[in-house]
Amino acid sequence: MGTKRQDKIISIDGAMTLDLATKVQALGVDWVVSGSALFTDGDLEQTLKTWKAQLGYQ
Repeated sequence: MGTKRQDKIISIDGAMTLDLATKVQALGVDWVVSGSALFTDGDLEQTLKTWKAQLGYQ
């Protein structure tokens, strides 16, 4: 987006998995929104820790 991106936030919502979140983060996406993918393992707390660690939010 070059200079057109200045002061803009890019967010993606829908069918978000950790693998996809990692890929779109590398492309410059600022926010990802995930719902059901966070609950598939049955341990929300551990899933959030994993997502934060892999995406660099410690």
